[in-house]
Amino acid sequence: MLRAIPGVSGNQLKYVMGKIESLRDFVELSKEEMISLLGEEGGKKAYNFVHTDSRRVGFGAMGLARNAGRRPSLPVASAARAA
Repeated sequence: MLRAIPGVSGNQLKYVMGKIESLRDFVELSKEEMISLLGEEGGKKAYNFVHTDSRRVGFGAMGLARNAGRRPSLPVASAARAA
C-alpha cells in the first residue's frame, strides 16, 4: 500500500517503513513531517495524495484512476426525458 502513494519511491520504502509503525501513522503525519521523511517534492506529493478527498474533488487522487477514459453518463431519467 505504501509504495502506491505518490512521492514514496522504491528506494525510500524500507527507510519509511523503519520510521513508521503503520499506514495510519504515515497518513497522520503533518506536511512538514512528510517533507522531512521523503524530501521536498516527495513529501508534498504524498501529503497532497493522502489529504485529497476524491469524493469532493471528483477526479482527485483515486477518482482519476477509477474514471480515466470514461465519459460521464446521463442518469436514466434524464436520458428518457431527452428522447
